[in-house]
Amino acid sequence: IVDKLSSADDLPCCAVASEKKGPAILCSLDKSLVEVISSYGTVESNSNARYDLKRISEVPPEWVQQMPVQPAENQTHAEVNGAESDSSVDKFGSQDSSQGGEDTSSRWEMVFVTHIKHPCHFLVQRLSDNDRVDAMMKAINKFCNSQEPEYISVDNLAVGMGIWHFLCFGSKVVFVFICVQSLRKMPKRFQDIPEMSMCCSLVDIVPIDKETGKWSQEAIQAFAKMVGDKPVLLKIMKQSGSLLYVDLHKPPNEDIDTDMPVSLRDALVFLEVAYLRSPHSVPSFTASVLQPRRKFLPAEPLLQGQDIPVLGSHVMGPDLFFVQVISAAEAQYMRDMMAQMQELYNQEQGEEWSILCPYEGMVLVAKYEEDNLWYRAQVVDLPGNKQVDITYVDFGNTARVTCSHLKKIPDRFLKLPIQAVPCVLDDVEPLDASTGWSDEARIQFNQMALFKSLVVNVQGQTADSRLKVLLYESLDKQICVNSLLAEEGHGTYTGQASLMSEMEEHYKESEPSLISWKEQDICCAKYSVDNRWYRARVCSSKGNNSFEVFHLDYGSQEVVSVDNLRPLPEKFQYLPAFAICCHLANLVPAGGKDTWTATACEFLSNLVTHVPCTLVTKGPVEEGSLPVDLLYEHRVQETALTAAKASLISVSQSLIQEGVALKNKRSNRSPKPKSVADPQPTENTAPVDHNYNVKNISGKPLASGDTDKVPEEEEKAGEKWSYRKPVLPATEQFPVAITFINSKAIIYGQEVKEDNSTLEDLMLTLQQQNENPPELTNWNGCYKWEVGEPCQAQFTQDQHWYRAMVLNLTEQGVEVQYVDFGNTEVLPAHSLRRLKNLISIPQQCLEMQLFGVWPISADGAWPTEAVLFLLENVMGQTCLAMLKSKPSQGPLRVELVLGDGQNVGEMMVNRGLAAPGKKPCGEHMYPVGEEVAGLLDSLKAVQKGLPALKGVPAEEHQMMSPSEDDDSSSDEDDVSYCPPFSPAILPPPGQHFKINITHVDQPNQMYFQRVMADDDDDNGEDPTLVETQCQLQLLETITDEIVAQVDTFPPLDNIIAGMACCACYTMDDSWYRAQVISIQSLDPLALWVLYVDYGTSELLMADRLKQLPERYQTLPMQATKCTLLGVQAAELTGQESGLLPESSWTLQALKAMIQAVDNKVLAACIKDPGPPPSLLLFENISPKPRLVVQCLVEQGLALPDTTGLEGLEWVLDQMPAAQQESEETLEQEVD
Repeated sequence: IVDKLSSADDLPCCAVASEKKGPAILCSLDKSLVEVISSYGTVESNSNARYDLKRISEVPPEWVQQMPVQPAENQTHAEVNGAESDSSVDKFGSQDSSQGGEDTSSRWEMVFVTHIKHPCHFLVQRLSDNDRVDAMMKAINKFCNSQEPEYISVDNLAVGMGIWHFLCFGSKVVFVFICVQSLRKMPKRFQDIPEMSMCCSLVDIVPIDKETGKWSQEAIQAFAKMVGDKPVLLKIMKQSGSLLYVDLHKPPNEDIDTDMPVSLRDALVFLEVAYLRSPHSVPSFTASVLQPRRKFLPAEPLLQGQDIPVLGSHVMGPDLFFVQVISAAEAQYMRDMMAQMQELYNQEQGEEWSILCPYEGMVLVAKYEEDNLWYRAQVVDLPGNKQVDITYVDFGNTARVTCSHLKKIPDRFLKLPIQAVPCVLDDVEPLDASTGWSDEARIQFNQMALFKSLVVNVQGQTADSRLKVLLYESLDKQICVNSLLAEEGHGTYTGQASLMSEMEEHYKESEPSLISWKEQDICCAKYSVDNRWYRARVCSSKGNNSFEVFHLDYGSQEVVSVDNLRPLPEKFQYLPAFAICCHLANLVPAGGKDTWTATACEFLSNLVTHVPCTLVTKGPVEEGSLPVDLLYEHRVQETALTAAKASLISVSQSLIQEGVALKNKRSNRSPKPKSVADPQPTENTAPVDHNYNVKNISGKPLASGDTDKVPEEEEKAGEKWSYRKPVLPATEQFPVAITFINSKAIIYGQEVKEDNSTLEDLMLTLQQQNENPPELTNWNGCYKWEVGEPCQAQFTQDQHWYRAMVLNLTEQGVEVQYVDFGNTEVLPAHSLRRLKNLISIPQQCLEMQLFGVWPISADGAWPTEAVLFLLENVMGQTCLAMLKSKPSQGPLRVELVLGDGQNVGEMMVNRGLAAPGKKPCGEHMYPVGEEVAGLLDSLKAVQKGLPALKGVPAEEHQMMSPSEDDDSSSDEDDVSYCPPFSPAILPPPGQHFKINITHVDQPNQMYFQRVMADDDDDNGEDPTLVETQCQLQLLETITDEIVAQVDTFPPLDNIIAGMACCACYTMDDSWYRAQVISIQSLDPLALWVLYVDYGTSELLMADRLKQLPERYQTLPMQATKCTLLGVQAAELTGQESGLLPESSWTLQALKAMIQAVDNKVLAACIKDPGPPPSLLLFENISPKPRLVVQCLVEQGLALPDTTGLEGLEWVLDQMPAAQQESEETLEQEVD
């Protein structure tokens, strides 16, 4: 600081004594000071300026210093150098380039970088000062060249000299050796000129070497190469003294109209020669200041159902390949564009064409290494190491390249839409869905599709915008690639194209059948237009050996000769029909007629035939027909003033506007048509999967007034069918296996009885009678299910059949409840079958509700946290139920006691999840101590003795339920409450194992994590050790992957308590697996989360939470909550301070426990597996056992407690002092 002040002693200033006099400090007091003198009052400082600024004309002549004047061409040296010049304003002094009053922080300006020490210390000069600098330099050089060298002392050089050439460029900070002959003493008139260089630093950037904080030569050279000798854009972000923190940008390329500036700071970060100071240093995208990001035009959409010639451009496999639509005009345009690109980029390019800082989604041109040609590309990922992952948008292939192979793309190369269209084969799947397509299948498909002229028929679109297509080798469609892969053993048929191909092969050499055809017979008929075979149903005989048939997969009818009919094998009947029988919902004919006129039918046929439409369902199936509306696309061509646009038009509205239909305000079915135009069966019609079997489609779905009929006896019997209510328990206390809990806290369970095989026999019967596909009759598939009707349903999770009851008819299917387990699910119609027997057997599931507790909510509904608690602690458990009330309707009111003797209702009240009823929960309501333990132990023995169901292990019988891990349930609330993480595996009771305490809630309640065993540890008796070691290693891998990939995880949405998430821990800003505990507030959104592998919980804002991929949820939670045995809180005297919330433990006891367990490997032994498990925690086992809780007892912060230590009371005797029992006896008893 002293050196800098000393170097300013020759600065040209005028210091004039100020005439203003007065006190330097003024203190004023208000009225309240009398009352509160120590709290009120103000102190103001009014400093008088020591100097005033005066005009030059106002000061004595001896103070006046003349400014240098740029010499004219005819001026002499004397005129330039003379002190006689009285010009008060000149070209340099009229502006102060560095001290101007203009706020430069809000605008960009062009500068030259004149000197670089490193990216956080460099000097710049305004481009606008360029002319003034040149004029000044000419004047300085002219003066210096005219002067003779003179002796300059070292002292004068150190403090009073300036180097004439380097001052204005900022290089005075560089120490150089210069011959004295090259030095001149600077006249004061040149010193009056303000410095035209500014010292700058790139904002919020640090060197890669954080330990030394030094910038590498690579970083300095990279920065120097970026700025070069051309101007760059500068924006001042903040200022500290004379140092400006700035953002520098490369100006846009003038040859590219929509090019955007590039941040040099971000470019240094991309090159991995610098780091951003923090995540908050990342600025919003630069282009947002100037213009939006540039994009390629999207590929032209391919219409569904049309045959389109294409060229295979890139093949990864049947599950992803790219095609180019063959168009003569676009092909020629692309060839011309490619030629122009090669010509442009093969010539010498300047730095303005280079890509300094790529970003995801950036459009550019990239060189392909195989042929050294330039292609249009787009950045898809930044893997690091100065490399970029790109996709060649016109071909579909990807590559990893360096920035030297990337160039900016001019606007003229953006006009052509993307040429590569991503596709996936439809109606064919790999043989093993878990492993995907085999290498042989991919090689075979690559040979058939790559760079081949093909034909695609679009069938639909996947969720990630890939087109599902049927792929043919030529326009005649004789060879379907989808079918060929399946026929050669690389895949399996899954759709209509495969079925058609297989039928063609089956009937190719077939002979006419001698079958005597009757109405409603299923057959295969040859269509007269294309001579291909189609599945059909005989409608009627027309005489002369001809029959009218109904094409099941297209809905059309035709009269064919008996020679063109063949029997349809069973293997072709099992796939559902691809034609859906529909009717336009809520429409009636105009004019009050009961039937549709020929005009209306003709208008409808012309409107939708061969036109791709969007089908919108309007309700469940009615009399074998689905109520719908159809939407078709209406395109308006572009004009000179308007752009082209498209909109979806309702077919129903079009009929109404045409005047041939009216909107039906009643809910009955639409009238049946007088005639329907039959669409031709062609593969251009998109197949649609639905719930009807081939044998269940009526021969005349719309034209016939006859509905499918059910035998009257069965229909009448069906009205009386209903399940018998479950048999109530014979005693008021009974064991129950909990099978399901819904969002209303209704608990479903099966009473556990000895020698009761009813459920087992019931399940075996259901599986046996559904082993083979049924011979479906005509009425069965079109059967109209009614709410409350019994049925048998195939559970999605295990594909087993269960007794069920219809709850609701929805657009998605039929909602059923599994009456023997309690859970619900929405199923398609083909997963239901009518139940004629097994109805008289009572339901095996009891419906229960907790007695004595009530929800804490304004609307009386159970909050999410309460239901989640029940799912985690009660679901799948065998409990003791105490029957308290038997309502005539609704669930039984019971109390539930867990295996450890804890009352579920009391647990919920203690945790604030429920409110107690009129009677205190748990008061004389359930047996305690040995009675409960004995009952539950006997129940477990009973369950282990039950024989196993078919396909279900005996151990799982108590928890067997279709609801387990079910994702298909229609009750979204129920599904969402299922715990996402399974608990950690623990050794059996009595086994010693090593742990670390990861979090302490209270001195006797904490979370622990298993510890990797040492090679010399003797853990041969621990059956869980190997699995634990694998899980701990997997946790390390998962944690590293989460940190590396967290930027790709989507933000958390549809948030509910209990869901899995990825959370950023506040203490170290790292990401970990977590679970949402509760929602603290909605505005702003704040959540309490639990880090499942450590037990720590904290309140986080939504921006620190992200979705956790399912692949990271399979690992069980590694943190286990436990209760320490042998200790209880010391008795309160009323004088304690610092009690923990809702606890009798003191803060001092908590601190002592944390100090006792922090960063220590401890030994644990489980006494009761819980949950939560109760255990003994030892500081050491040998030579003398010592409990961790002993330190609390010794400090008077806790008392010994024998609860749960039956037979181990001796352990507590060791707490005050270990005096009597020998070490050998202690070790033996602990073991």
